[in-house]
Amino acid sequence: LALTSEDMLCGSGVKLIYGEVASIDRPSKTVSVRAWGEPSSIQEVSYDVLVLATGSDCVVPPIPGYSPGLSGIFAYRTIEDVDGILRSASGGARTAAVVGGGLLGLEAAKALSDLSLETCILQRGPFLMDKQLDEQAASMLHAKVSAMGIAVHHSVSILEILHDRGALVGLRVQERGSEPRILTLDVLVFACGIRPRDQLARQCRLEIGSSGGVKIDRQLRSADPSIYAIGEVASVEGQFCDGLWQPGVEHADVLAQNLAGARNARIVDSDLSTKLKLLPFDVASFGASRAFWSQRQFEKQDNDGLLRVVHTDADKGTHCQLVFSCDGRRLLGGLLVGDASDYRRLHGFCLSGADVTDEGLLPKGECDAKRRRMGSRSGEHRQEETS
Repeated sequence: LALTSEDMLCGSGVKLIYGEVASIDRPSKTVSVRAWGEPSSIQEVSYDVLVLATGSDCVVPPIPGYSPGLSGIFAYRTIEDVDGILRSASGGARTAAVVGGGLLGLEAAKALSDLSLETCILQRGPFLMDKQLDEQAASMLHAKVSAMGIAVHHSVSILEILHDRGALVGLRVQERGSEPRILTLDVLVFACGIRPRDQLARQCRLEIGSSGGVKIDRQLRSADPSIYAIGEVASVEGQFCDGLWQPGVEHADVLAQNLAGARNARIVDSDLSTKLKLLPFDVASFGASRAFWSQRQFEKQDNDGLLRVVHTDADKGTHCQLVFSCDGRRLLGGLLVGDASDYRRLHGFCLSGADVTDEGLLPKGECDAKRRRMGSRSGEHRQEETS
């Protein structure tokens, strides 16, 4: 997606330099740029402020038999990747597998199926979208994906990539509890995560986050006050890199404010809610904060005190789970499979933190009983303090 054009940038006084950044020299505040196709042509560019927006690469796990030059193997990342997949499909490919059962993997599998390829998903985790869904919601998603003619294999290890004369011919895989077997394949697509492109940051010895990426503070500054990072290469306080569109947009807005003179604009925890867009059915996972996923608040845990409402309709193929605060007043998040028509409203309640007591989301009897129990415990506590 192009958000601007070359003409618009040039008209705004932006100088465009095309090439590959070879290195960053922090003491002299210069960047060495190598011209495309001319390795000996180096241009030195000076900076007062440098912004790293180098993004990320698709993760390709270290698998025996893999080499970058094998035909039939693709990441699901760039226009060139998609063009290669289209050429394979039009060139006689019949079978395909996607490594990864997350958001991108599901959308890649749907795209391959639409190209009339016999498609399967190979998921290392115990079920589809295991970072965003619980097992019950994922089970319904599994059934819907299978009904599309896409086979789903979970708890899978890829033991070896099989090839002949420089071309993919199959995989040797093993599902948990089963013997290894061979999958015959013409196309293999990796959609199993991202890795920040932090090579330049490492070259100039910037501090790196715990899982890679440039460690930044809430104002997007690295350990070097003259260098900032945004998007998928930015590791917020060294803890995490977000691989979603929305956080990158928020980073750019905060950076622009600070560089324009605000100097106190800060990023907050980004909204990590997701909704599948390319499948013929709805899947959504939304939350009020990162804790909804990092703490897996959508899974019942002993003594967490949260209220959960779950409704599954097997006939309609729908599943809805809503998670509320202990007093039932705030909606903390939810999972929707099969029908996400209420997503916008529910998502809005999460982000606003509004009192949802009168919205009819939580059965009144359950909410009142919970509040009575909380009130009783509070009274006991006050009585203990008085005595």
